[in-house]
Amino acid sequence: MGAMTRFGRAAAFAALATVGLAGSSGCTTGGVPPGYVSGTYTVDATVAPVAVDATVGSCTVTGDIGPASVPGATVTVPPIGPLDLTKPVIILDGVSVSVPEATVPVDGVTLSCDGAPGSVVTAELHVPATAAVRTATNSAGNTATLSDPVVMVDGATLSVDGGALDVPLPALGVGIGSFELVFSAAL
Repeated sequence: MGAMTRFGRAAAFAALATVGLAGSSGCTTGGVPPGYVSGTYTVDATVAPVAVDATVGSCTVTGDIGPASVPGATVTVPPIGPLDLTKPVIILDGVSVSVPEATVPVDGVTLSCDGAPGSVVTAELHVPATAAVRTATNSAGNTATLSDPVVMVDGATLSVDGGALDVPLPALGVGIGSFELVFSAAL
């Protein structure tokens, strides 16, 4: 076999390196060299409260929606390092945030049509899939926080009365919670 290039040695090292900390649930990591951080983390995502007062045809839909939890959101940290784990603050650039498509039941929605008195109806919030790139800061042990923890979601709708009426909503803010990082062993 021929001599391995520097790039080939680095790729082979990265492929063979392992990482892990006991009890790091909600995270998947690939082979990450020592002194690096990387992985996909499950995070809490919550739609900020929004007031609805919309007219669709001869009907009016009103109510206060949220906060509503969106299950399945993730944050992916690309391989970043080598890191100086002795520093009190570590900046992580290029962190990807993914909010999946979701349908969330909501309460407190009133529907009134043709001038009749309003009545409370069943409603669902439809949130389309959205992605964003952010910077995260790690300044408290292994807990990381996004520098801009709100992802704006366009195209959300409120489905009223079993889909009989769909109300387009303005852009919604989805707050992303902090997450626990898994660091590989220091060099």
